[in-house]
Amino acid sequence: AAEADEAGPAARRPGLSTKQLASTYHDMGALVGRLLGADAERAVALYRQSLSLEPDRPLTQESCGLALAVAGHFEEASVHLATAHRLGRDSPELRSGLGAVAF
Repeated sequence: AAEADEAGPAARRPGLSTKQLASTYHDMGALVGRLLGADAERAVALYRQSLSLEPDRPLTQESCGLALAVAGHFEEASVHLATAHRLGRDSPELRSGLGAVAF
């Protein structure tokens, strides 16, 4: 069991590729962030899990940045939002998030 813990979450989820696992964490973060009584910190943790597996996912970078902004972590949010933009993401939410964290 200790070996599986050291190997990371993918080692504990047989049958899922890294890309599928990253997508699953992203989707869980999106759900947690949108449910009644949303928990932005929990959403951020799930987005970070996704990004630890696939850091070049522009949508997850954007989503993590927006959740960080909601949680009041504006400097870190701006890093994720800028990364999403650098990776080619362009959405109204991204532009609004970049504007919001600039102030």
